[in-house]
Amino acid sequence: MTTEKGRAKARKNLRELSQLMPPSHPVRIIFADLGKDDIGECYLLDEGKTEARFIIRIGREVNDELITSILVHEFAHVCSWYWEECHHGPAFGIATARAWSLWADGGE
Repeated sequence: MTTEKGRAKARKNLRELSQLMPPSHPVRIIFADLGKDDIGECYLLDEGKTEARFIIRIGREVNDELITSILVHEFAHVCSWYWEECHHGPAFGIATARAWSLWADGGE
């Protein structure tokens, strides 16, 4: 189960990732009940009424040790969103490698 400490760390980590790899739109992280088989997801919220933004949702049932891995995975989707239609294609792989590489140089 995600703790408040884990959620706070995820928000801090998202701010750091966003500085290291600036996204095309603002990113918000939400902790939610995602269901039995889902631990994280990313989508673009673009209703036309407000500025477009990405939403990263992480399951509340996820333990704190997994939050960073899920966050980096979903953030890679944010960074590769406009580059390919394939969900886990080459652009996603490059974004994932870049995020982890930058993370290893200074993240928590």
